[in-house]
Amino acid sequence: YACSKVFAYHTCRMYRNNYDMFVSCAIFYNHESERRTDNYVTRKITKSAAKISLGLQDELILGDLSAKIDWGYAKEYMDAAWNIMQQENPDDYIIGTGIETSVEEFVEQTFDYLNLDSKKFVKSSASLLRPAKNLSLIADYSKAKNHFGFEPKVLVKDLIKIMVDHDLSQNRWFKLELTFVLPTYNRKEYVVRAIDSCLKISQRSSKIKVKVIVIDGYSNDGAFEKLLKNFSN
Repeated sequence: YACSKVFAYHTCRMYRNNYDMFVSCAIFYNHESERRTDNYVTRKITKSAAKISLGLQDELILGDLSAKIDWGYAKEYMDAAWNIMQQENPDDYIIGTGIETSVEEFVEQTFDYLNLDSKKFVKSSASLLRPAKNLSLIADYSKAKNHFGFEPKVLVKDLIKIMVDHDLSQNRWFKLELTFVLPTYNRKEYVVRAIDSCLKISQRSSKIKVKVIVIDGYSNDGAFEKLLKNFSN
């Protein structure tokens, strides 16, 4: 992955210098947001912390807690990308915050935001350690600041709040939208299974609510309406 980025960087410079093409490069340091999947450590942390606070998860297992990373907000980095393309001449830029935070510090701040003690829930496993040690790199975004006024506003503390609030909202409500093609009576068993699954989810934590929306649904014998009424109660 890293090698392909270096190759792309030099390829862009080659086309810009030799063919007079408008090609700019941006070296983005780690840029996070609530849209990332939990394959990334920041999302794994905030998603797990949110679930732990809601009683949906017991622990969080991570690798190297000492790794230090320059984390920023992806939305601001995309604004920077747009500004780079608006410059009169193509160039290369570094985008980051200039501040490094260890994984352990990120974990502690996340759990602190939820009024939880991270030491009670977080463990480190050697099986998740990378074969190569991470280097501590901090972005120097002064060039971007001088050329188009880039200045990161969302730092780690704010980034954690954005992601945790999103994760809490996603885990507090399970909204099941059921759309039925009339008549519904011959598909009733599938609806029953779906609602039964939602009930099992809701029983795992008192903080989870399940909302069922039925669109254009009916049954000839009234059993389906009765099931929904019981479910609502």
